[in-house]
This record gives sequence, C-alpha cells and structure tokens, in this order.
Amino acid sequence: MAKKTAVWKLWLRRNLLTTDVENDYTAEVSSAGDTLRNSDIADRIVAARSELRPETVLSILTIRDEIARDALVQGSAVQDGCVRISPKVSGSWIGVSHTFDPATSEARCGERRARGVRGRARLRGCTAMLPETRRDWTG
Repeated sequence: MAKKTAVWKLWLRRNLLTTDVENDYTAEVSSAGDTLRNSDIADRIVAARSELRPETVLSILTIRDEIARDALVQGSAVQDGCVRISPKVSGSWIGVSHTFDPATSEARCGERRARGVRGRARLRGCTAMLPETRRDWTG
C-alpha cells in the first residue's frame, strides 16, 4: 500500500513559559473536520465493504468500547490498529505507603500511535497560523 501524504494546519499559541524568547510558540493541530465517531465509522465500513447493516456494525463497535473501558478501569492497556491507551497516574508520591489522593494526583489515560498508524502516512508539511487569524480563537 502506498503511503498517503498529508499537510496539517497548525494554530500557534504564544509559549507562556518562555516570555523572554521572542517568536516562541507552541503548536496545536487544527482539526481537518468533525470528530469521527463510531456511527460514522460504521457507515464507512458498510459503504466500503460490508453486507452488514450499519446498526450491527455500530453495536459491535459499542461493545468493543465497553470492553476497552472496563479493561482500562481495571488497569490494563488497550491497543487497536490506531492507538495504544494505557492507564497513568500523575502527581507527587511520598514513600511506598502513599495512597492515591485526588487533590494531589490524577488518574488518566495516555495514548501512543500504534505501529500501523506510524508507517501509514507521511507528513509532507505544516501550515502555521497565528491566533490573530483565527476567528473563533478564545485563548
């Protein structure tokens, strides 16, 4: 399969940690469209190569999500063809007898692109834009 090429549009935000450095920004990728949800994926699967009804595919995807959520809550990592999601904790931990305290620590999930995503497309470039050019910019 030939690699696809992509150009991402980026919004630049002034880096507040380095106010002494001129023209220092952090970048945020501007979404190329609406977020793809399971119902959208089900419709695409049916349109591309399936004799299943969209409702059947959506049901399978929903069950898969429930299983993945349960695994994450139990402390397991979940990997599919796009992303690996693992439970993580952050915060300060004082000694081995320290218990989780939501006031100082956070339970969350971290993600990494799966190997199949890393090799599938080649980023050809980025178009950077400053916040002043973004009409809906709030930050």
